[in-house]
Amino acid sequence: MRMYRPILITAACLCIGLTPVSASAPQSQKSETIVYIGGEKFYIHTVQPGQTLYSIARLYGVSEQTLVAYNPTMADVLKADQNVKIPVPAPQMQPDEAPLTARQEKKLRKKFILHTVEAHETLYAISKRYGISVETLLEDNENLDPTHLTIGGTLLVRKKEVGKTSNAENLAELEEYKEKLNSVPTDGFRYYVVRPGDTMYSLAHTNRTTEQTLSELNEGLSSATLKAGAIIKLPTADVPATAEQPADTLTVRPPAEKLLTLAPDAALRLSLLLPATTDGRPNASYTEFYQGFLLGVDRLRRDGRSVRLDVFDTAHDPAKVATLVADSTLARSQLIVGPVYEDELAPVLRIAEQEGIPVVSPLATIDHTHSDVLFQMAPDPARKYAKLARPLNSGRRVVLIYSQHTDTAFEQAVKALIPDVGYETFRYEQGSNIGSILSARDSALLVVLSGKETEVDSILAALASASSNIIARGHSAPQYDVIGGPHWNRFDNIDRNLFFKNRVTFISTYHAKRDDERIRTFDNRYISAFGSLPTLYSYRGYDAAVLFGSAMFDDINGFFDDETFTPLQTPYRFTRTADGNRVNTEWVRVVYNDNYTITLE
Repeated sequence: MRMYRPILITAACLCIGLTPVSASAPQSQKSETIVYIGGEKFYIHTVQPGQTLYSIARLYGVSEQTLVAYNPTMADVLKADQNVKIPVPAPQMQPDEAPLTARQEKKLRKKFILHTVEAHETLYAISKRYGISVETLLEDNENLDPTHLTIGGTLLVRKKEVGKTSNAENLAELEEYKEKLNSVPTDGFRYYVVRPGDTMYSLAHTNRTTEQTLSELNEGLSSATLKAGAIIKLPTADVPATAEQPADTLTVRPPAEKLLTLAPDAALRLSLLLPATTDGRPNASYTEFYQGFLLGVDRLRRDGRSVRLDVFDTAHDPAKVATLVADSTLARSQLIVGPVYEDELAPVLRIAEQEGIPVVSPLATIDHTHSDVLFQMAPDPARKYAKLARPLNSGRRVVLIYSQHTDTAFEQAVKALIPDVGYETFRYEQGSNIGSILSARDSALLVVLSGKETEVDSILAALASASSNIIARGHSAPQYDVIGGPHWNRFDNIDRNLFFKNRVTFISTYHAKRDDERIRTFDNRYISAFGSLPTLYSYRGYDAAVLFGSAMFDDINGFFDDETFTPLQTPYRFTRTADGNRVNTEWVRVVYNDNYTITLE
């Protein structure tokens, strides 16, 4: 917690009335404990023997009326060891105080990481991310309220302290802060630090209240925004308990309080639901996914985990899925991967919600289905272009290259990322002088907006040829990089040499560099087992088995909170949406370098 330097008060503390004076002098310095309550900053003062309303008011420079207003019981009784809250005077505003200069910010960055607070982010999540103590964050950020972070606000993260504090230590510090909050009377509620695995249902059930009451007490808190480490309000005993259910009300079995978690030596019952056949014929893509999944299960077993795998063919038939759900084998599952398609999810989720079974959608983007047990491995479409923002706003010249088959969605996304930067445009046609946009004097980002493979191939070939001609004429090499659309990773007929020569960058849901050691090891095992090279489906199948199978032997309820996982080479970071789903937010930025290496970001 924030520790403040004691301020000595030299004036004598007077007693009024007939209050006896203790043998030792009353406390003559302000409390070092400062907390935020309801958005206001308070000292938490412990009354010392011999102190009076007047002496405390004088010590803190406030009126007696102010003390009573914030602590009504002080008007009737004042006892030793009683905790009271005293408002911290707001600092006087300095009208001529200017924002940090670039030089000041540069100096600040030498000592601190500047972290921007995201929506629903907690102080615990930030401390966990950097491995830094909550106490240090409070020391370095004077007006930081652990119960309510300001979205878009900047926190100073002391570089020398990064990586020094465990998650358990940070939770303990938050618990200590919570106890300080609860040490003074509140109106019908108490503070609580959310633990991994807590849900709105479990908190409401344990505290004999409703999820709606919890939401109202906490400014609209929901399952999607409930985060481990958050400090929230819970109703105290004088808040009316949940009303009893009338005898003639239909009783529906409530959802499980949290997702299943296994002991390290337990056996995992794992169900995989895939459309292995279509119209009775094998589906090659899902066969590849299944083969990768089998290698993932084998990895779990080699790590000492006991896994029983049951595989079901959904045939992309919702009616067949409903029939499979009636099978007791599926009902006894502890982890379900699949179905692949959203229109097959509903019956699976109904049973999973009752039993607390995690359900993993391994490939689809979920648009209309929402559940607290549902995980989506496909990255969130809303985050697709976020990793292009930095290069597009790096101060380089930006040129949008149009053509006959412009990808308008990609065009709009790029324009949205550069509203204040400005850009040039060039229309490519066969025979056009594309070399006119190349220059050795400044570095350019050339955004090729075409979504057609043959056209992209033609544009990249023309750029590479124009660059070579400029160099052949004795000029310096043009300085440029190319940014392409999200579909470029699926272009199979383009000579990849053109990607390297033009330093191409694009966004992808998944990418695997075959020269990477982990990928090379996986490829060798896959070829040995199945006699063919793996595909992106194979890699995703492996990731699904390893990532979620491992989580089941930890605490899956908090396993993914604010953490990034990379089973093979593509990262996953899951965030709860407003509707309860946990959705992967990590896209991959693939960069082809002119030294014939590939960088994944």
